[in-house]
Amino acid sequence: MSSQEPSLTLRLTARPAAAGQARRALTETCRHLAESAVRDAALLISELVTNAVRYAGGIITVVIECLGDCVAVAVRDDSSAAPVLRHPGPAEPSGRGLQLVEMLATKWGCQLAPRGSGKTVWFTVTAG
Repeated sequence: MSSQEPSLTLRLTARPAAAGQARRALTETCRHLAESAVRDAALLISELVTNAVRYAGGIITVVIECLGDCVAVAVRDDSSAAPVLRHPGPAEPSGRGLQLVEMLATKWGCQLAPRGSGKTVWFTVTAG
């Protein structure tokens, strides 16, 4: 990665404010990219960090990279449970985070760490 391509690594404590911290960091780090890409990536980082807070706890590591016209985000937590893409009914108040990732991300996935020592959920959003 060249020095003109901003990146940032955050270590966040699993608490409700963590999603907002990650969202603000992404918006600031990638402010030079297309507004729609930054908006979509900010929503998705919020969803993934909220999931890490809710289901993993502990310390959450977030890596944000602005690569050309692309935002790449990785969210690592200490839970070895892979995320599950749910399809909640209209009356269910939650469970749509990964649906949003599926719809808005250019690519996304999950990598489980060896020996059950956590996982990384990642996505990319490309402008245009």
